[in-house]
Amino acid sequence: MAVFVDGDYWHGRLLPERGLEALESTLRTPTRGYWLAKFQRNVARDDYVTGILKRQGWIVLRFWESDIKRDVLPTARQVAQAVKRRRQTLG
Repeated sequence: MAVFVDGDYWHGRLLPERGLEALESTLRTPTRGYWLAKFQRNVARDDYVTGILKRQGWIVLRFWESDIKRDVLPTARQVAQAVKRRRQTLG
């Protein structure tokens, strides 16, 4: 099992949830183009890594840092449930 806690900022949470325009609106810097590309690469890399791990048979769980900071219990429950299901399939 692979568990990732992705930082909202560096892993571009706004991009998959609200789109490119929402992310662009948060960047008020002359190097905005660089940062948009950086965040897009980070999101693409996360998707790529998740795909590779799943194809190799891993259970992949990804959580956002702010969700855990707000309330860790739902995340802990999801991890515990995934472990329980995995144990049942392994016997």
